[in-house]
Amino acid sequence: MELFEKYYSKVFLVTTAALLLCEAIGRQPGSGVAMWLLVLGVVLLGLPHGALDPMLARRAFGKRPFFTLGSFAAAYAALALLYAGLWILWPIVGLPSFLAISAYHFGGDWSGRGRVLGRFAYGCTIVTLPALWHPREVARIYSALAVTDADRFVQLSQIAAVAAAILGIYSAFSQWNERREDLFEFAGILAGAAFLPPLLFFFCYFCLLHSPRHLLETARSVGLTDLLAIVRAAFPVVCATMILAAVSWFSLPAGREDQSVLQVLFVGLAALTVPHMMLEKICERSTPATNTNLIRVVEQ
Repeated sequence: MELFEKYYSKVFLVTTAALLLCEAIGRQPGSGVAMWLLVLGVVLLGLPHGALDPMLARRAFGKRPFFTLGSFAAAYAALALLYAGLWILWPIVGLPSFLAISAYHFGGDWSGRGRVLGRFAYGCTIVTLPALWHPREVARIYSALAVTDADRFVQLSQIAAVAAAILGIYSAFSQWNERREDLFEFAGILAGAAFLPPLLFFFCYFCLLHSPRHLLETARSVGLTDLLAIVRAAFPVVCATMILAAVSWFSLPAGREDQSVLQVLFVGLAALTVPHMMLEKICERSTPATNTNLIRVVEQ
């Protein structure tokens, strides 16, 4: 586990650099390969970082009389389904709310360092900068998510991307003496968002940087100290989530395969992110000591 902690950020940077090189020489993976690579990364690394939420909830609320794992799972699933239903009924509300929530959540990757505004700029850059350099591809993704006015959302994302990138660069340089890896990570994010296809960029960031970081933090906070214990704890929840994803897939109307995959992937992630973030915030308020335990393990 110590080896994983030490090198996952470097794996993100090396993988991003390798894909940038492939892009430069014209040997980048096709859109279909990128999509399924992202799906695989989400299953193996993305879902496990939220699969420890039951353990996190039990640690925070286990002594309270109302708490059971069954009641927690029911409330968690209800919130996820409520947000998924909101997206299906009103995608014009679902997409921008998901982008805003994701920007805030991703900014938490640098929690405890710099100002809140700077961290939000990091997160906002991650979710909006691809629209500045790859507007057609981002518009295609937005359209696949049932947004009718995708071009308008791309234009708004481009405006936000410029402001966020400028503030994010300033924040990264201002934290140079505090933690130099922040600057390298943000440089990798900027380069990946600018030159990689959006799905490949999201694979690099979400699967190789964000998910391992949060997975390790949560594991530490609930007392899991080796990768095998993390796998055992996360496996049942990941399997249950995959079953729900399969049910969602088969319940979609017949259409293009790539569109269906994007819908299940991103609407599913959005639905799970809402209760995941709410639990994090509740735990932070109810158990202040957890914040100390969740300080970036990569600073070690």
